[in-house]
Amino acid sequence: MPILVLSLSTSVDMHHHFFKKGSYRKKRYSFGFTMLELLVVLFLFSIIAAIVTPRLFQVYESFNDRLDKDEIVLQLANIGTKVMRRGFGGRISATPPQKNTSPLPYELPQGWKLTPDRDIIWLDNGVCLGGTVHAIKGQKKLVLILERPLCEPKTVYSYAPPSPR
Repeated sequence: MPILVLSLSTSVDMHHHFFKKGSYRKKRYSFGFTMLELLVVLFLFSIIAAIVTPRLFQVYESFNDRLDKDEIVLQLANIGTKVMRRGFGGRISATPPQKNTSPLPYELPQGWKLTPDRDIIWLDNGVCLGGTVHAIKGQKKLVLILERPLCEPKTVYSYAPPSPR
């Protein structure tokens, strides 16, 4: 019981101390941030964004270029299988295609064109006679060698102009 009396007497003393006439002061509590702190943080975020944002666009562009190149290689690699399934051959022509030539089953990413050094021919059984193909989109260029008999594309040269900083 003496412990209870001691704690009771302590709380009573504190009560008298806070509520004595003239000794009570209103305490100020700061919950939140000052305007200056918020402006400093906003300024730091804007500097970081100014540094990082241009690099993100470069990464995005290089990622899209890589996807386009991979899609071109995949499309060319699958032509032999598609030709064999449909039962008749075709060609990627170095000259404008003639009316009796059937188009090959491939789709390039938007804006890309294929131009071979010479006609590249796929036979009815899916075998390819090989050649070199240039895939071009604006200033971007990809040179592929299609090796016989399956015409698996091998990248020889790839160029994309440096992006402006």
